[in-house]
This record gives sequence, C-alpha cells and structure tokens, in this order.
Amino acid sequence: MAERSGAMTVQYCEQLIAVGHFEPWNSITNLAFILAAAAAWWHARALQVRLSPGVAVLLLLALLIGIGSFAWHATH
Repeated sequence: MAERSGAMTVQYCEQLIAVGHFEPWNSITNLAFILAAAAAWWHARALQVRLSPGVAVLLLLALLIGIGSFAWHATH
C-alpha cells in the first residue's frame, strides 16, 4: 500500500477562474441568499406581518449561509 505524504488538495472548476483567492461566480451567487433573506424580512415588515419563530429562524439561516459562504469563496 502506498503512503501519502503531504496534504491533499482538492480543486474544483470555479477555482480555475479565481482571481487570487476570490471566486467571483460563487461569491456573487452567494449574495442571493443575503438578498433573499433581506427581501423577505423587508416585505414582512412592509406588510406588517409578524413572522413565526420558524420563519424567522429560516431567514436567519439563509442570511448566515450567504454571509459564511461568501466569506469562504471570497477569501479561500
């Protein structure tokens, strides 16, 4: 059995178009999570709709996924 030395690196297609460590397509599309959460929250407030705790958690998760994924693809 052959031994592996050093760390394995995984490359994927978006890395081929990366500028430095910034992956433009992934970073831009992750903004959709942030915009969707913000738009849903804004529309609920504009319509004076009280969000259920479950919906509020989903909006928070969408926002956090967008921020975290954007940070990963913008600095990875």
